[in-house]
Amino acid sequence: MGVSPDGKWIYVPTADDGAPWQAGALGGRLLVVNAKTLKIDQIIQTRGGGPHHVKAFVDANGQERIIVELQGNGVDLSELSALT
Repeated sequence: MGVSPDGKWIYVPTADDGAPWQAGALGGRLLVVNAKTLKIDQIIQTRGGGPHHVKAFVDANGQERIIVELQGNGVDLSELSALT
């Protein structure tokens, strides 16, 4: 789990398999939750591995960024795709 640097968003990793810590064939999901309302704002599907650790930071240009570690695959942001 992770929180955005400004505290507005909570990032909650989940999986598509029976147990929340085991990614199924479809990978997993990262739930983006509004910290004020506690409502899910976005669901990000991961392919090839379930999301695990989430790290949020501000880069040298002042942009907020997140790194999502995928189980068994290390860090691979190319595996993320937004769902609506």
